[in-house]
Amino acid sequence: QKLCDIVGYTREEMLQLTFQDITYPEDLDIDLSYVDKLLAGEIDNYSLEKRYIRKDGSLIWVNINVSFVYETVLPKQPKYFIGVVEDINQRKEAEQELQALNDVLMQTTNLLRKRNQELDQFSYIVSHDLKAPLRAIANLSEWIEDDLDGQLPEENQKQMLLLRQRVHRMEDMINGILVYS
Repeated sequence: QKLCDIVGYTREEMLQLTFQDITYPEDLDIDLSYVDKLLAGEIDNYSLEKRYIRKDGSLIWVNINVSFVYETVLPKQPKYFIGVVEDINQRKEAEQELQALNDVLMQTTNLLRKRNQELDQFSYIVSHDLKAPLRAIANLSEWIEDDLDGQLPEENQKQMLLLRQRVHRMEDMINGILVYS
């Protein structure tokens, strides 16, 4: 009765069907290969997650465990199959939702990785472009001092030194931002 409840058929309707009739076509070959191995004595039982086609046409995921019941007289021959069918549809739906979320997470991670690479390139270019004028300012201040050697008042020499210190401080800030980014 539980199988009837799972697939939506009445008991009378189920007695007219085989497991092949209700097995989703894409899952039938693997199921039949296990049945063949079971019949050939290669395996004693098998377990398989597969889909059944419900009476209303919808699919439902189940886990089946199949084995034989054997005759008690020798030689032991298979008397009939025994199967346990478990409805795992909710678990499979949850797995599919998790997989979809994982796919979104992977896409987001890849996008973030790409954006971080772009940010790294941008930071490098910006730091280079900002450092070049700072180096020019520092060099110009030294050249002015060299050109005016001995003519520059002490107050102006302190201001040139202060100017170069600020340039170096600005370079350190740019390097810090570059390291942070």
